[in-house]
Amino acid sequence: MVKLEVIGRENIPKEGPFIAAANHLSNLDPPLLMSQLPRVPRVMAKRELWRFPIAAAFFNWVEAIPIKREGYDRRALREAEEVLASGRPFGIFPEGTRSRTGKLQPGLPGVGMLAIRSKVPVVPIAFIGTNQVFKGRKFHPRTRIKMIIGKPISPEEIQQLGNAKAVTDYIMSRIAQMLPPDMRGVYSEEKFEKESERDLSSREEQSNV
Repeated sequence: MVKLEVIGRENIPKEGPFIAAANHLSNLDPPLLMSQLPRVPRVMAKRELWRFPIAAAFFNWVEAIPIKREGYDRRALREAEEVLASGRPFGIFPEGTRSRTGKLQPGLPGVGMLAIRSKVPVVPIAFIGTNQVFKGRKFHPRTRIKMIIGKPISPEEIQQLGNAKAVTDYIMSRIAQMLPPDMRGVYSEEKFEKESERDLSSREEQSNV
């Protein structure tokens, strides 16, 4: 059967709310996120999944929050803030959709905005191998899956970063550090450094106008 290895459970805060932010490879990721954390988080899921009766029943049962993938879904983010304010953890996949290549895609700024506004720790999580379980529409029972839980990013670190994009990029870079080099995608060290340099230059030019 599929073998799951979970590394870093000790990094999960023992009490209080937190954001669990993970890369997204497979439809297996949300159930794994909810089942393997000591306290079950609520999660976001694309609203299109509610079109399918079985999926809708599951996501209603776990109280998932439907989110629009296009644009900025203020309603979903407000509901996520309310979950965190109630003291419950919240799970989010910052890429917004599954990676078809297995490589990290750019994170959307919603996770950065949520982290800034909620002032709670963010726990970066890396999934490895979940996209191999049903590869080619076939079940591969001997797949090895890893779920790596990183050290929390403190609210103080988040506030120092200043804006949603910077916070999102930092969260994604922390996830990337736990992935093999060939899965880091746009957050591989060389690519990320070049992107950061371009972003910094752009901000400097704007400040000089």
